[in-house]
Amino acid sequence: RQRLRSSANDSFRYYQPGLALEQRTHISMNDSGRQHDSKVVSLSRVAVKPLAVISSVGMWTVLIMGATVTNTGSQTGCGPSWPLCRGRFIPQFAISTFIEFSHRAVVGIESVFIIAFAIAAWILYHDRRDIRLLAPTMVAFLFLQAGLGAWAVMAPQNAAVLALHFGVSLVAFASVVL
Repeated sequence: RQRLRSSANDSFRYYQPGLALEQRTHISMNDSGRQHDSKVVSLSRVAVKPLAVISSVGMWTVLIMGATVTNTGSQTGCGPSWPLCRGRFIPQFAISTFIEFSHRAVVGIESVFIIAFAIAAWILYHDRRDIRLLAPTMVAFLFLQAGLGAWAVMAPQNAAVLALHFGVSLVAFASVVL
C-alpha cells in the first residue's frame, strides 16, 4: 500500500498499485482522522469520460447537421413554428422537413447529454477552476444556441442571426470539448 498526500482536499489516500481500477479500494483520511471509501467517486470519474466523449461527438454532429440545414436551405422545412415542426410533434416528412426535424431532434437528445455531463463534471471536479468556468458555460451556451436557433426559424434568411447562431454553436462546442 502506498500513501499519497492530496493537496486538493488535504487528505491522505491509500491504494494498492497494480490492481484494476474496479479492484482498488481507496480510503481517504482527512486531517481530522475521518475515513471514507472513495471507490464510488473513482468509478464515477471513470464513467464521466465516456459521457464527455459522447457529448463532444454529439456537439460536432449538431454543428454538421446545422451546417447541412443551412446549406440545403432546409431551415424553412418545419415552417415558422418552433419547437414543433409544422405545428406537430412528428411532422409529415419531405426532404427539407426531415433535415430540419432531425437537426432539432439531435439537439434535443444532445441537450440531455450536455446537462448530464455538466452536472457530473461539476459534482466530481468542482475544486478545479476550469470546471467551475466551463460547466456553466456549456449549459448557458446550449440554451443560448437553442434560443438563437428558434430566432433563426422565426426570422428566416436573416444572415446576422444565422452567423450569430453558428458562432455561439462553436463556443458551445469548444466548452464541451475543453
